[in-house]
Amino acid sequence: ERLYQYAEKWFWLGRPVDPKAKKPISRAEHYARLEKSAKKHGVEFKTDVDYRLPEFPKETGYLWQMFHDLRHACGDDLTPVQMQAFFSLLGVEPAPFEVETIQQLIQIMRSE
Repeated sequence: ERLYQYAEKWFWLGRPVDPKAKKPISRAEHYARLEKSAKKHGVEFKTDVDYRLPEFPKETGYLWQMFHDLRHACGDDLTPVQMQAFFSLLGVEPAPFEVETIQQLIQIMRSE
């Protein structure tokens, strides 16, 4: 559950504020700039948006890394066949819950 919450926020922050902008910036960069500007002008930055990542769930961090390794190798259009081939090449036999977790991370990545 904590890994999913982390992933949702991580992907949300990585998406552009305005995808149609000439030079789109991520939400993370947008809020960092606003915070920096407020600090520069001596004012407190306030927003109703929770733009900080939750604490990284270290106990499932290896699944997050495995997911990113898979994305790096296969791209964002991941299929079950690609996952199976990836694990086969590595000589890894993931447990069913690990495959389910990675599939859920793929769904989170594709959402919104």
